[in-house]
Amino acid sequence: MNRPKLVLVGLIIVLVFMLGKLSMEIVFSQNKSQQAQPKEQRNRKTFSSEQAVVVQTILSNYKNATLTASQASEIQENFKKAGIHAGPECNEAIVAAGFDPEKLRILSPAVHDDKKERPSPPSSEEKLKEVETKILIPLSLNSTQTDQITKAYTDFFQGVENLKRSQPQGKGRLDKAAIEPLQKVRDEKIRTILPAGKFAKYRELEKLARPPKPAEDTVNK
Repeated sequence: MNRPKLVLVGLIIVLVFMLGKLSMEIVFSQNKSQQAQPKEQRNRKTFSSEQAVVVQTILSNYKNATLTASQASEIQENFKKAGIHAGPECNEAIVAAGFDPEKLRILSPAVHDDKKERPSPPSSEEKLKEVETKILIPLSLNSTQTDQITKAYTDFFQGVENLKRSQPQGKGRLDKAAIEPLQKVRDEKIRTILPAGKFAKYRELEKLARPPKPAEDTVNK
C-alpha cells in the first residue's frame, strides 16, 4: 500500500475515533442533565391537553363562588376516576376553568391528595391507655379497682370488635343501639367496683372522655 493510501486510512481511523468520542460525550451530558433534575420533576407524570379538557368538563357543572364541601368532594372523586392527579399542570387547568385549586383542597382535603390515607382506628391498647389517662387516674383508684375496671373496659372493647366483625361488610360504623347493651354491662360491672360517690364521678369522666364526633369504625366509650 503506497503512502497516500496509508495517510487516508489513518485519517479515516482518527475521524471514526473522534466521532465515537463525541457521541459518548453527548450521551454522558444528557444523562448528567437528567440526573441533575429534581426527583419530583423526573417522576412527574405528563399532563396532557386531553386531561385539561376533562378537568374543565368536570368543573363546568359547578360554580366556584357557591362551591360546597360536598361538591368539592364530588369534583375530586371525578378527578380520581378520570385519572387526574394533583400537580402544577392540573392546578393550571383548574384556574383556567375559573376555580381556585386551594379552595378545592381546603373543602375536600382527604380526596384532593390521594397520597393521604385515612387514619386507622385506635387499637384496644390505645383505647385502654386513654381510659387510664382520662378516667382511672382522675378517680385515684387503688390497684385492685384499677385492674377490675381495666378488665371491664377490655371486655367492652372486645365485644365491640366482635360486633364489627359480625356486621355486613361495608356497613360503616356500628349503630349506637347495638353498642348500648355492651356499655350497660360495662357500667354495671364498674358500679359494683366503686363506691356510690366515685361511681357518680366515673359517669362524669366517662362522658367527658367521649370524642365529640366519632369517626367511622371508632366507638364512644
